[in-house]
Amino acid sequence: MANRDQPVNGKRSKLTLLNTGNIVLLDVSLNNVWSSKTASLEPLELHLKNDGNLVLLELQGTKILWQSFDSPTDTLVPGQPLTRYTKLVASRSDTNHSSGFYQFFFDDENILGLHYNGRDVSSSYWPKPWLLSWDVGRSNFNSSRIAVLGSFGEFYSSDNFTFTTSDYGSVMQRIMKLDSDGVVRVYSRINVSQNWYVSWQAFSGTCTVHGVCGANSTCSYSPKLGRKCSCIPGYRMKNPNDWSYGCEPMFDFTCNKILVWIYAYKIVIVKHFNSHIGRNMASIDVLQKHSCKMEGIIPFSKDLPI
Repeated sequence: MANRDQPVNGKRSKLTLLNTGNIVLLDVSLNNVWSSKTASLEPLELHLKNDGNLVLLELQGTKILWQSFDSPTDTLVPGQPLTRYTKLVASRSDTNHSSGFYQFFFDDENILGLHYNGRDVSSSYWPKPWLLSWDVGRSNFNSSRIAVLGSFGEFYSSDNFTFTTSDYGSVMQRIMKLDSDGVVRVYSRINVSQNWYVSWQAFSGTCTVHGVCGANSTCSYSPKLGRKCSCIPGYRMKNPNDWSYGCEPMFDFTCNKILVWIYAYKIVIVKHFNSHIGRNMASIDVLQKHSCKMEGIIPFSKDLPI
């Protein structure tokens, strides 16, 4: 979707090529909401090619002033390169097509991967960040940073990442899409009368995706039931319609006379004003935010004095 974070009315909006060589998108009120920022006094042509690329070029010669392939949203079509200057950004959800938290691009080490860019934190989750690039068959020596899906279902990347789709070998309609759940997939179909099906995906089990259930939560996955998000004990869902907001505490967080044991990157609050709270967990950053004094730091033990 073009102009996804500020969409226009699809009925009376206009895409126009001006005599100045600039492409402009006007909404129903004739406000300029987008332009290609191009200029030329030469005769021009705006041409939609068979591969899906919308190209603005000079009629005399082969100079391309602008092309849609340079501005992908969440989808690539066969022959459309992903480069050092482009990236895929997932939609916020299946029904909200504005920019979401998941991105697919080449990082500074020349590795093509999936990344989470959330409200408070960012991280990489594919390929597995704790493994070295050569452990997952990648190479960071090629700085060209280019990847492309071929018309037969083959994918090549400059970091040596390659794959073929399950229907490799035949020419059919295909798209490579970063879905709103943070997983990149290839979809195929023979023609427009048929439904899309998944012919390749980066991994299965969406709990691998960072931030999918938000802070202070757990994620479980079943091939039959799919993904399930749950709040940790003592917490509740912050936004009933969106798990990415995570969970918030159901207790009043004050720090006087609080006794805390830290173990295995979790915190167990065991005593608060001499009243037993139980195994309510809170992240370290929450304690620091409230200027809590952390006492009784001990290693993990199954027999915590609770």
